[in-house]
Amino acid sequence: MNDIAKYSLELKNKDEDYTRCRIAGLQKAYYKCEWKKGKLEDFGGAAGLIRSKEYKGYCFLCMTYHSHKSDELPKPAYMVEFSPLYNELGQMILIEYDRDVLFCSVDRGGYPENWDNPKLVDATITFWNNGTFEEFIK
Repeated sequence: MNDIAKYSLELKNKDEDYTRCRIAGLQKAYYKCEWKKGKLEDFGGAAGLIRSKEYKGYCFLCMTYHSHKSDELPKPAYMVEFSPLYNELGQMILIEYDRDVLFCSVDRGGYPENWDNPKLVDATITFWNNGTFEEFIK
């Protein structure tokens, strides 16, 4: 089995503030839960995309943690940590995308489209069109 799975984005909607895309074919994103010996757990929340050197034109989809401190940089400092996300087979998720994104959001799918249609909804990624970062000017 390949350790990588590639996905593409399909535009759902866009307005002045947000762009929402369906991650075609990915119903849920998962993280490996350290305290459960690497068991896959559903993920939805703060995410990021990091461009891959090996897979040109693709980014790793990661969960992120943002902090207002750093042990290495002078104040004010802001730290972002990344950890890869996986599909249901435990493969790291690569998204076809052309740039790094420090903050976006993943809404896990995997639930029925509606009561009459049992087809499961794919995960959605939301981008902030005008950025999210204000920490240095607050």
